[in-house]
Amino acid sequence: MTCGAPPRFETLLGDAPVSMSVRGVADALGISTHVVRRLLADGELHGVKIRHEWRVFRVDLVAYLQRASNGGGGTGED
Repeated sequence: MTCGAPPRFETLLGDAPVSMSVRGVADALGISTHVVRRLLADGELHGVKIRHEWRVFRVDLVAYLQRASNGGGGTGED
């Protein structure tokens, strides 16, 4: 499934499902779950909280990556 994203993002996400858990996003990006939760809490990464678990839709993750690659935010991990 593609989102019309640049090829580098599709390559990075591989066969990621339509929605991912915090762990799934962290694994896909190679960052900690703490950073993913902070991005969600700060509103930098869009997600939906279902009961006690965050879900991030693939299109929202791609949008975040596009913004971050254009200087609009980062992961906080250097």
